[in-house]
Amino acid sequence: MDTFDHDSAVRDLRDPDPSKRQLALMQLEDLANEQSVPPLIAVLSDSDPVVRRLAIALLEELGDPRAVPGIISSLLDSDPAVRDAASAADPVPCRPRWACRSRSRRPARA
Repeated sequence: MDTFDHDSAVRDLRDPDPSKRQLALMQLEDLANEQSVPPLIAVLSDSDPVVRRLAIALLEELGDPRAVPGIISSLLDSDPAVRDAASAADPVPCRPRWACRSRSRRPARA
């Protein structure tokens, strides 16, 4: 992939080469939006466990409720690292997006 644009990264999620799919997920870290969620959910069944693990992390960061069933299903993944990523993921959607990165600093609910 020559350019770092969202559509190219999403398209590369279907590349036959697992390293290109991994690279696409790393590029989506900065480019992902709500339109990225369906292709990322589809990647949870990818043949490569690294791809599945990266997708879980990205879906967690996006905090979209559509990802919750896929993350929960990943708790039964054949790969222990994927299961660990799913187990560590906080599937509770959070808005705004930045709140996902600083949950420990959120004020307590009254």
